[in-house]
Amino acid sequence: MHIYLDESGDLGWSLSLPYQKGGSSRYLVIAALIVPETHIKHVERLIRQLYNTFGWPAGKEKKWVDMTAKARQTFAEATANMLRKHSPHIRCMAIVARKEGVIERRREDSNLLYNFMTKKLLLDEMSHHRIVYLAPDVRSIKVESGNTFKDYLQTELLYTANADTTLHCRHTNSASCKEIQFADMLAGAIGSFHEWGQVDPYNKLKDIVPIQKLFF
Repeated sequence: MHIYLDESGDLGWSLSLPYQKGGSSRYLVIAALIVPETHIKHVERLIRQLYNTFGWPAGKEKKWVDMTAKARQTFAEATANMLRKHSPHIRCMAIVARKEGVIERRREDSNLLYNFMTKKLLLDEMSHHRIVYLAPDVRSIKVESGNTFKDYLQTELLYTANADTTLHCRHTNSASCKEIQFADMLAGAIGSFHEWGQVDPYNKLKDIVPIQKLFF
């Protein structure tokens, strides 16, 4: 099974100032695309169609933050249709942390939050597969506390989930990976709702993408 990850928000704790005006995001979202190799082509086709429909340059990655409202709505609608059509083979899930709900003494090492969220989001899913190929964006937040990101998750699989899962993890540049571009857009749709109250794309996805919430 292949799992692609990306996030929306940051791990800063400057919560007294407005977000993007000297302050940090109030929410951190991690989104996952879960897809077997046989169905990756459907995700790539969705992303290619977005580029073609909106005339985006093929050689320049389009991020959620730079997409128009129309493009965001089109992505959400296309994603919902794809997930319904190809269920249960292609699935998505996400987790959202309300950072203001994290107590002060747990803010000293920001990587621990990302570490915990990723485990909570993916541990059960990964434990059901013999081999998992995990691909976070190379520019994603790095989990540097204790063991490496991959070693941490592998240990959790073995000792917490008691699973015989072999985990392969490779940070991948989203510019050359349509699946991580998809995960960026998914995280953006969920993050925009929580951070800015942008409801339209989120409403298309909320009933088909399981979303866990922390510290609300």
